[in-house]
Amino acid sequence: MNKVLTSASLLLGSLACFGVVKYQQLKNAMSKLETKIESIKDLKIKSGVASFNLSVSLNNVTETDIYINGVIFKITRIFVYDLTGKKIGEATTDLSEIDIPNNKSLTINNIPVTIAVNEALSLLFSSGANLKENMQIKAQIEALGYTFII
Repeated sequence: MNKVLTSASLLLGSLACFGVVKYQQLKNAMSKLETKIESIKDLKIKSGVASFNLSVSLNNVTETDIYINGVIFKITRIFVYDLTGKKIGEATTDLSEIDIPNNKSLTINNIPVTIAVNEALSLLFSSGANLKENMQIKAQIEALGYTFII
């Protein structure tokens, strides 16, 4: 009986240590994710609001695979900034079941974004009609009990 209890205790201790290490690896990998605008499509201007569909890539630059089910890992918002860092728009998302292998990227397509027309026109005039070059994005990720802005 003592051997069974000792073996069970060792097994549980090993699993707990593995879980802590895996948790730290995932937390580190998620904090290092990089975002990039891939494309902007279907730009429409109506009633003082500009709307478009944004495609974004999340780049995992670490050696850790990121795969966590949707209960633990969700992308909840995409924030859009101009090059000065001023927030000009955002999109609310509910993306889960994220799988990004190490040193690979995941592209998320057709995220609907709205921004004020004056911001859109300012970006268009300053960019020579290339919105993608004059915008920055950040993603809000909720994972492992933390909120990351990447």
